[in-house]
Amino acid sequence: MTTPKREDIITKAFELNARRNYRTNLNSPEVDELKESGIYEEAKNELMRNPSNEFLAYLEKEAMSLGYRLTKEKIEHSKQIVSDPFSIDLDEAMRTGLFISGTSHSGKTNLAFVVSDLLLSNNIIVYVVDPSQAWYNSSVPNVIQIRWPMSVTFRDGNAENGKLIKNGTVFDVSRLTILQQKEFVESFCKKIFELRVDSKVKPKTFIFFEEAHLFFPEGSMRSKRYQEALRIITVGRNFNIRFGLITQWCALIDKTVIKFPRQKYLGYSDEKNDKEYLRNFIGKRVDELETLEVGQFIYDFGKNTTKVQVPLFRCEPKPLLVTT
Repeated sequence: MTTPKREDIITKAFELNARRNYRTNLNSPEVDELKESGIYEEAKNELMRNPSNEFLAYLEKEAMSLGYRLTKEKIEHSKQIVSDPFSIDLDEAMRTGLFISGTSHSGKTNLAFVVSDLLLSNNIIVYVVDPSQAWYNSSVPNVIQIRWPMSVTFRDGNAENGKLIKNGTVFDVSRLTILQQKEFVESFCKKIFELRVDSKVKPKTFIFFEEAHLFFPEGSMRSKRYQEALRIITVGRNFNIRFGLITQWCALIDKTVIKFPRQKYLGYSDEKNDKEYLRNFIGKRVDELETLEVGQFIYDFGKNTTKVQVPLFRCEPKPLLVTT
């Protein structure tokens, strides 16, 4: 008997379990109701990317109950595709920025942790605007929890006794409304420019924007509302300031903004609009996005497009919470 694809097993197992539940509890939703509600699609997408042994054992058990014979090797068929080791050109990142995309749990924030650690190791200041509380496990040394209204004081990179002071801060804006988060980003970017324009020292600085679609939405290049943040994109390089955009909805970001970074890391995605847009950069390889496991990315840089595996980042000690 032909071994079915993992997606087929998930579909059949889901339907079987739903029917079992309905037979024992008539108040349970039927299979069609679950599919219409979107619960099935969400569960399937999560299971398709879950590499745990518990999940594999579950699939094999359900497959046997349905009359199929599966092997772990065939279930993990996508892992057999060889990935190149992770690589990045930090000089290019400081020239044109960085773009990272992928759905939830694709490994994009872990990738950003790896990159930020490399930047810090190369005497580059790292700032992060984080609406998701994801950066408490990074190597960026400080975290400031932003509340509203609030006056934020932080030490930007500067010279002291002829020696450059290295620093970096995560700005946790998760407690703010979306509108307040946008206002904070505008104020922060304006302050950074003011500090650099008036300073003789302009240390290399990299700013990560988590959920970048919130701060650089489609049409923002023509909007006065986002002008301070857009200065980071357009002329920040003149002040040694570059940027990293991290998003799970790349189709929602202004298309001109995405074109600035020459290095792009594209993680798992099954979102139609995102894939159609990314086709402009990586062509037919966009079809590989749905086969990627956690931590795998299509790395696009110039004329080279390869699949890379990003190592799991671990950091001790954790960042210091300097303001609550």
